[in-house]
Amino acid sequence: MIRTFIALEIPEEIKEEIISLRDKNYTRKENEKWEQKDKLHLTLKFLGDTDEKIINKIASGISNFVADQKQIELLFTGFGIFKRDGQPKVFWAGFEENQNLVNLALGINEVCSGLGFQKEVRKLKPHLTLLRIRGHENLDQLYNLTKLNVEKKKYISDTITFYKSILKPSGSEYSVIKKFYLKKEQTNVG
Repeated sequence: MIRTFIALEIPEEIKEEIISLRDKNYTRKENEKWEQKDKLHLTLKFLGDTDEKIINKIASGISNFVADQKQIELLFTGFGIFKRDGQPKVFWAGFEENQNLVNLALGINEVCSGLGFQKEVRKLKPHLTLLRIRGHENLDQLYNLTKLNVEKKKYISDTITFYKSILKPSGSEYSVIKKFYLKKEQTNVG
């Protein structure tokens, strides 16, 4: 068994903008474990423990579904905090939900449920996990970041990645199983 998930890749410009905003508005502490830039992604489906025998079936199912899907427009909307039992647990960067993104996640969910994975019942909340809150972070500064008015810019994402995740004491390590590319929007030349 290997741990796997499927994610929409985020353009470098968005990652840089998010990290720059964070760094300008938050004083980092030495013992905080912020996610590294190369690990930032928008999870479409977390599969968890996956039998290696069906990896090719998953990849084939995603490939068939993605063949007709167009690139996804992303609009960064700001920062937020997920809570569990009233306690802040995850600091994230969010994106505006759009129908193409929802349809992409639903389609991948269908492919995976057809292979025995449980269907996702939670509504899609497009976000990048930036920090898992352990209790020694500066919560006031994190909450101030959630109040920032960010300049809303549109970006295009055209890649989906099927990842293997290995849990290590230093944190998770990702390796690519397979990449899939979304179709470019056709423009009419007049």
